Amino acid sequence: MKKHLSQLALLAVLAPLSVCASATTIGFDPLTTSGTGFVSPVNYTENGFLFTSNAGFGSARTGDVNFLYNGHIMTWYYGSTSLFNDGLGNGVTTLSKVDGSVFELDSIDLASLNDYYTFETGKDITFTGNVHGGGTITQSFQLTTNLSFDTFLFSGFTNLDSVTWGQGFPYHQFDNLVLDQGNTTPPETPPGNDVPEPTSIALLGLGLAALGMRRRKVTK
Repeated sequence: MKKHLSQLALLAVLAPLSVCASATTIGFDPLTTSGTGFVSPVNYTENGFLFTSNAGFGSARTGDVNFLYNGHIMTWYYGSTSLFNDGLGNGVTTLSKVDGSVFELDSIDLASLNDYYTFETGKDITFTGNVHGGGTITQSFQLTTNLSFDTFLFSGFTNLDSVTWGQGFPYHQFDNLVLDQGNTTPPETPPGNDVPEPTSIALLGLGLAALGMRRRKVTK
């Protein structure tokens, strides 16, 4: 009985933390298509997140490996379905939640668009996060690997309404964005002044009560 009470108390304390954990990965797997050529969605939605572009998107089919394109033998598919902004040179990608709520961007995989437009030293991809309530945060990544995806980590990209980044030479594709769903609606309480939810308070109280019962039994 003592063991069960201890386990109940631990679960009651940890339950609110597990409820808050809502990380998701956007991998563009629904776009996976065999053959050569490209899938060309105007916008793209997955797991409650929306990608929009001023020029539409492209996604290489699984057979786009070492094929002739515009007189060049190119590789576009690096073993995982990804997305790229089709507005080469002036494309802008915007990421947001479908329901308009806030979110957190943790990481992203980036690669060169193909083995013709390879990356050059000093070429960066800059991401701008639009923070809920005002203000922005920016972070730039420099790619050094041309024919495979590298993972880049964001710092401070939290409580966001949207994230935007441009498609400039030498062009890139992106995959496996790790995001936190955040709240159902944008938070109105300033950070540091969060008020515990009634459910969280009740669970915490249950855990403390169970611990108290165990202590009384031990001291008798």
